Amino acid sequence: MTRSRGPISPLKRAFSRMVADIRESIMTGQLGIGDCLPSEATLAADYGISINSVRRGIDILIEDGIVERRHGSGMYVQGIPAPTVQPLVRRDTVAVYFDHKLYSYHPFWSEMRRGVREGLARFGWKVLDLEEFAPKTAFERAYPDIPPADHELIWVERKYMTDFLASHQELAGGIFGYSTVCAFARELEGRMPFVVPTHNDKYPFVDMDIAGETVRAVQEILRMGSRRILVIGAKTAEAEAAARKAAHMLDCAPPEKVVGATTQYASTYSRYITESHALTQQLLKEHADIDGVVVTSDFEAQGAFDALAEARRLDMPAVAIVNLESRLHTPLPYTAIVLDGRQKGVMLAELLQQYIATPESAAAHLWLRGSIRTPRRR
Repeated sequence: MTRSRGPISPLKRAFSRMVADIRESIMTGQLGIGDCLPSEATLAADYGISINSVRRGIDILIEDGIVERRHGSGMYVQGIPAPTVQPLVRRDTVAVYFDHKLYSYHPFWSEMRRGVREGLARFGWKVLDLEEFAPKTAFERAYPDIPPADHELIWVERKYMTDFLASHQELAGGIFGYSTVCAFARELEGRMPFVVPTHNDKYPFVDMDIAGETVRAVQEILRMGSRRILVIGAKTAEAEAAARKAAHMLDCAPPEKVVGATTQYASTYSRYITESHALTQQLLKEHADIDGVVVTSDFEAQGAFDALAEARRLDMPAVAIVNLESRLHTPLPYTAIVLDGRQKGVMLAELLQQYIATPESAAAHLWLRGSIRTPRRR
């Protein structure tokens, strides 16, 4: 049976896609009069809906004289549906949904959301934000067994997303969080072009080139004269590779010592600070000869710089790759490679515009590049 990939009937029910697919399969001859339909259980599994929803959809087909239900035997095609004329729909809207709380409270990510709207407005698109449009009951935490305070990833419920896509034919594209795209790949792929704000190997994205920016950060620390470098946010092998490349680009000798370390995954911003703080303290004790520090993420930067302050090492050269300088409230002289959230949002809108207008020539991704800011004076 044909599975529809484009816009379908605007029925605002969970079974709308199933009904449309059955109609299309009969109209195209894939299902003929007298053919048996898949079982209710099979249809429920295929479309991710309940048995009750399947039965309600089949009831509509029975009322239209298209399908008959034979007791103890199954469901069979009885007639050919009359062709319907679909109304013309102007596709002038882009759907937006970001599936993590930090998109609301973190300065960089909240600025990115603003940049998305600004960029879409430049191209004349209307914006339909699921977070603003959907009822609160349409959302669920991705890991319900984890306390709300310990996890910030939030998904749209499958039933609501299915109904949403079925009832909004005006959607020309979407900008979604990566977790949402992974969860609803079947519903989104082929339905509309979309882009994500996270580096990945499958979908078009806009993100920071972390390896390239780490090389830039190491270049800065080498220019400051550091020869024994601690890199928080990269493994030692990655840090050493960045140091070799940075030294080659500067045409200077590589550093004498490079130590890299990464924090464990943390579900909240405060936990990243705690993890980074403890890790930096430990490494400063183990490597007392360190004379320069690079931190590759603002999630780790605050904890690392607090540890430097406690160790009375604020005179040490430091470079941080940060999303917004204001997140680092510790008043120390550091060089920052600052990423602009608003710029990333505009770039997401630009990349989506490419996929809507000229998908055959659209870029696979765009890299966000930070700007270097020199140390602040105390």
